Amino acid sequence: DVIELKHGGGGKRERAPWPGRTVLQGTNGLRGGLAIERGRAPLSHACLSGSAALVWDYPFLMSFAIFDLDQTLLPYDTQALFCNFVLQKHPLRRSYLALFGPAVLLKGARLISTRTLKRVFSSYLCGLTRSDLEKLAGDFVEEAVMPVLYPEVVAELERHRAAGRTLILNSASPEFYVKVIGTRLGFHHSIGTALRLTDPMALIPQIDGPNNKCEAKLEAMRHLMPEDLALPLAGAWAYSDSKEDLPLLRYVENPVTVHPDFFLKNIAGHGHWPILTPPRPNPTRATFLRDCVFQALGVFHGQAPKMLKTAG
Repeated sequence: DVIELKHGGGGKRERAPWPGRTVLQGTNGLRGGLAIERGRAPLSHACLSGSAALVWDYPFLMSFAIFDLDQTLLPYDTQALFCNFVLQKHPLRRSYLALFGPAVLLKGARLISTRTLKRVFSSYLCGLTRSDLEKLAGDFVEEAVMPVLYPEVVAELERHRAAGRTLILNSASPEFYVKVIGTRLGFHHSIGTALRLTDPMALIPQIDGPNNKCEAKLEAMRHLMPEDLALPLAGAWAYSDSKEDLPLLRYVENPVTVHPDFFLKNIAGHGHWPILTPPRPNPTRATFLRDCVFQALGVFHGQAPKMLKTAG
């Protein structure tokens, strides 16, 4: 078995045995970004410059840091937050509530699935073009997401980046803006629920594939993992706030919780998992749900705590 050393600057490629060790020398033309891959799975990323030599032990390179998005990287549900962002720019789109309100009641009565509710909720996007969505997603990330990121969790992200781990953003939120967030924060891979983007958007958009939550998150990133996968994934980290992500947290050697719900907090305590509790503007479940309601109505103007500015 082999790995491939792919030089990002000049497109130079080299092959090396797996497992093993190699020394990469800057003066040999390997300058700039370097991606190390095994099959389709990226194992690590690095920068090489000058005459510095880097020694790579390949088994160590199989290292990942996986982050949930909503209530993990920031204190809000981004589906509701994006809705709020769109409705404040397009107030007449609040008419979607004529569909979504009854759908909430049907979901409460267990007559429709979470997947169907998510599709109906997305009706506020009806009629938008693909270029409209791209513009809204980019503005949303800069204006509504970046200012409210948890500094402590962003610091964890940067720590893993510095350690050379492959960074994965894995969320149940719509992939079209999850990818924009991931790119902005420098994730190597970003995965979300594949809401079907038509031009213009349908009244009740389809979802291609599963609603990306619970075990579906594992399947969605399986192609990035080593072929001879052994669990828990050695040297890997995962971050989440919810019991829905227990499959993800148990998938890795180093699970970390962020403001965990009551059920997950008990599990984290018994497992001696780290618990991060950065300051947040909605400290209780009731205040979080209140914010979600205001966001779904497009009337949310909440103030975030003092947050970290991330370069990029």
